[in-house]
Amino acid sequence: TPLTYKVKLLSVDTDMGVLVNGLMKHREGRMLCYGPPGTGKTEFARHLAAELDVPLLEYRTSDILGPYVGMTEKKLADAFRRASEEGAVMLLDEIDSLLQSRNNANHSWEVTQVNELLIQMENYRGILIACTNHKTVLDSAAARRFDLKIKFDYLHADAAWDLFQTVLKGYKNNHIRKMQ
Repeated sequence: TPLTYKVKLLSVDTDMGVLVNGLMKHREGRMLCYGPPGTGKTEFARHLAAELDVPLLEYRTSDILGPYVGMTEKKLADAFRRASEEGAVMLLDEIDSLLQSRNNANHSWEVTQVNELLIQMENYRGILIACTNHKTVLDSAAARRFDLKIKFDYLHADAAWDLFQTVLKGYKNNHIRKMQ
C-alpha cells in the first residue's frame, strides 16, 4: 500500500499546516521549495493538489525547453495559461534549469527565457511551486517573485523513526494478508 504523505514529518522552516490552510482559503501563492534531493519537495506539490482537490500540472525542464529560439518562451506562456484555466497547482520541478542567473548567460535567448519565466511568475494568480536542489544558481530577480521560500531538509530522527514504523506496519499487514 502506498504511504500517506505526512506534512508533520517534514523537516522544513515553515509551518506547513498553516501554509496549507492559507492556500486552501486563498488559492494563490508562489513558493520556492529548495533543499537536498529526497526531502519531499516534489511530493509536497502532489500532496497540496490532492488536499485542494485540484489538478497538478507538473513540468520538468524537458517539457518546457524547445529546440528553436522563442519556443521555450511560448511553452512557458502556454503552461501558465493552462494552469490558470484549469485552476491547477503548477509545479516547475528543477527550476534551476529554467531560472539560472542571467549574469552567466552566454546567449541572448538564455536571457529571454529567464525574462519570460519571471514575467509569467509575477503575473500568475494561482498556486505555483518551484522546486530545486540548487537555490544558489537561481537568478537574483527570482527571489522577489516568490511569496515564500521553504527550506526542506532531511528528516529528523524522530520523524524518520515514525516513517519507519509506518512502513513496517504496512509491510506486516500486507504480509499477514498474503499468508491468509
